[in-house]
Amino acid sequence: MNKKHHWLRSFVGVVVLCALGFAAVTFVRIERQSWRDEARPADCIVVLGAAEYSGRPSPVLRARLDHAYTLFQRGLAPIVITTGGNGGDPRFSEGGVGRG
Repeated sequence: MNKKHHWLRSFVGVVVLCALGFAAVTFVRIERQSWRDEARPADCIVVLGAAEYSGRPSPVLRARLDHAYTLFQRGLAPIVITTGGNGGDPRFSEGGVGRG
């Protein structure tokens, strides 16, 4: 192996190690942040829409609604607003399912 190829392999190795290190640090910071409760009093709680299935909230929408309810019960806001369109089912909207 000549010097040029050795230098190139070393450079690629350093770049890969830096990328892996960056990914690891980012993962740890996100994991730590995910456990922080930064809830504060607000004028209202807005629940963003997610899928609904024939009038029933999807697991993601259910989790958002449950979290909003917990914040509401803690007295952090007097109003909960649900949002979201009707997607492919004209009978139900995500916001309407969340309200119900």
